[in-house]
Amino acid sequence: MSGQFNTSAPLSASFGGEIVWKPTAGHIERANLTAFMRTHGIKDFDELMQRSTSDVAWFTDAVLKYLDIQFY
Repeated sequence: MSGQFNTSAPLSASFGGEIVWKPTAGHIERANLTAFMRTHGIKDFDELMQRSTSDVAWFTDAVLKYLDIQFY
């Protein structure tokens, strides 16, 4: 998945500030978010944002199961 993230391009945040830290390809490869996305066949962050906001019930259930959070 690390090949899908351009870690060398300059980035800016939507709130107008420059991003001061970017994860290395190694960080991205080992990230829990990357593992979560792979588990659910999500190819990139844009797809994750689209799916998580269009189907909040799916996303909530998927995150709770992935993190093994249980309610009694």
